[in-house]
Amino acid sequence: MASEICPEKTTICNPAKQPGTPTLLFATDRIDLPTMIRTRLAAQKWPCQMVCLSTFLDIAETENAPTAILLDAGDIHPTDWKRLEERIHTLDRQNIPVILLNWPIAMELSNFRLASKIRSASIEEIWARIEMAMHFSLTMAENPPQDEQRRQMEEQLKMAGAVQRNFLPQTLPTTDRVRFACVYQPAQWVSGDIYDAVRLDENHIGMYLADAVGHSIPAALLTMFLKHAAVLRQTRGNQHTLFTPQQVLQRLNEQMLAQQLKGCLFATCCCGLLNTQTLDFTFARAGHPYPILLRRGCQPLSLQSRGGLLGVFEEMDFEEQTIPVQPGDKILLYSDGAEPLIGETNDTGQFLFTDTFLTHCELPVVSMVEALEYAAAGWKRTSAETDDITILAMEIL
Repeated sequence: MASEICPEKTTICNPAKQPGTPTLLFATDRIDLPTMIRTRLAAQKWPCQMVCLSTFLDIAETENAPTAILLDAGDIHPTDWKRLEERIHTLDRQNIPVILLNWPIAMELSNFRLASKIRSASIEEIWARIEMAMHFSLTMAENPPQDEQRRQMEEQLKMAGAVQRNFLPQTLPTTDRVRFACVYQPAQWVSGDIYDAVRLDENHIGMYLADAVGHSIPAALLTMFLKHAAVLRQTRGNQHTLFTPQQVLQRLNEQMLAQQLKGCLFATCCCGLLNTQTLDFTFARAGHPYPILLRRGCQPLSLQSRGGLLGVFEEMDFEEQTIPVQPGDKILLYSDGAEPLIGETNDTGQFLFTDTFLTHCELPVVSMVEALEYAAAGWKRTSAETDDITILAMEIL
C-alpha cells in the first residue's frame, strides 16, 4: 500500500452505487486501496468511493451517507486536527464507524464512540475491520437502538414544545384597572392546553383558556388549530367587531366540526370578556372547569354556566353569563390538570376547595399564581394523574 495518489475524483464502483446501497468511503492523500480489498468489496456488492482528506473534512451530512469509512489520517496537518475531531463526532452521531489506518498521536481515540484504529497494515485485519464496520452500520440502520430513537424523539418534542410556546402570549395585558398572571406547566414537552389574553380596544379585554383532550402530540396539534380559530375581534377597515364569549365558542365548535377531525379529538374551553369601564365580566364555557371568582373576605365562588364539549355536537348551546366585579376581585381560569390543586367534587356534587388554594387565594394575583406554581412543581402525582397544568388569573385593581 505504498503507491502515491491524490484521489480527488477517483471512484471504485464495482458495482455502480445506487441510493441506499451500502458504501465504503476511503479518505486518503497518499495510498491506494489494495486489489484484494477491492475484489472482496466487489464480491459483497459494496461500492467504494475514494476522496482526498480535504474533501472528507468538508463533506456535509447527507441522506446518502457512506455505511463505513476507512481513513488514512497519518499525515493530516495539525491545523486540521480540530476539524477532523468534529467530523468524526458527526459520524458518531450518524452511527457511521470510522476505521483508522493512521492517527495523529496528539488526538485521544477514546473521545469517539465508533472510531477504531488498525494495529497492523495486514490485508486480513483491514478487511476484517471493514466487514465488521459495514455489518454493524447496516444493522444499526435497520434496527436503530431504542436509546437513539428515544433521544431523537425527545429532541423533536423539545422543538415542538418551543414552537408551541411561541403561540402563547409573550406578554399579558396590564392596565391601570387590571393585572394578569399565569401558570403553564406541560405534562410533557408539548401540551394540550393553550390560552390567550388580549386588549381588544380601550374598554375591553378578552381571554380564553382551552384544553384539547390529552397531552399527546395530536392534542398539541389541536391547540394550534384552536389558536387560529379562537377569534375575539374582527377588524374591517376602520371598524372592528368584538365577539361575545358565546359567539367565540360557537365559532370554535362549528370550525372543529367542519374539519371532521379524526381520532375523536375534542376540546374544552372557557372564554371571558371584561369591560374595564363598567367592570362587567361576561363568560361562557364549553365543558371546561367553572371559572372562579375570588373576593376579599368571601369564600371562592365557582361561576357556573352550561355548555358541552367542543367538536362533538352541531347544535350546542353555550350559556353566557355576566357578573359585576369590583376592585380587589380576582377571576381564575384553569385547565382540569390544575383541578386537584384547586379543589374536587365530593360525593354530594359539592366542589370543595383545597387548603393549599384557600391559603393562597387572598394574595395579590402575581403572588397567588407564584405560590400555586410552586405547589404544582412539588406536587407528587402518579403517571395516571399526570396532566397539563394551566392557570390564567386576572385581578381588578
